[in-house]
Amino acid sequence: HIFVPPGVGKTRFMLEVCRGAPWEKSVLYVPQWADAAVGAMLASASRAGVGQLVLVIDEVPEEHVGAIASHAYTAANRIGVITIGHCDSPASENIRRLEVPKLDDDSMANLVKAAHPTMPRDHVRHVVKFSDGYARLARLAASAVATTPDIPTADLLLRGDIKQLMDRMLGGAEDRRPLMCWRCSLV
Repeated sequence: HIFVPPGVGKTRFMLEVCRGAPWEKSVLYVPQWADAAVGAMLASASRAGVGQLVLVIDEVPEEHVGAIASHAYTAANRIGVITIGHCDSPASENIRRLEVPKLDDDSMANLVKAAHPTMPRDHVRHVVKFSDGYARLARLAASAVATTPDIPTADLLLRGDIKQLMDRMLGGAEDRRPLMCWRCSLV
């Protein structure tokens, strides 16, 4: 189970791990666990008795990680399950957990420069500082800064895409206090 708050890059990290792996042709990616009949899918693959499957399931709530893993245990030699979510999985010796850390400043700067090679260094530094290691936030902020180079930080926070991500990162609209503290520390 891979976990960390939204925006760090869990999904991209896992899909990059799968790309080029010996089992890459066996990977099936499910972007929203709720949109797929994961249990039925795993049961069918288990009953088939042949072939290999690496099922990568995104946006899995912590309370469902154990149930999904239990479906794969019956054919563990042929079926692998990788769950991705925002919270740690329930304690279990049968579920390996990996917390993906935020990116360091140099990695963030490389990410921004790769997407926007002509962006001035001071703008790259601003995006890196603003995004604080969160890859998705960096991509959104870098796009905004590339389009409007003199955009104030306060306006970045008010952009719909960034605001929506920040709400998810900080627990949603029901608790604005962390968001306000974060805004104050940035400004």
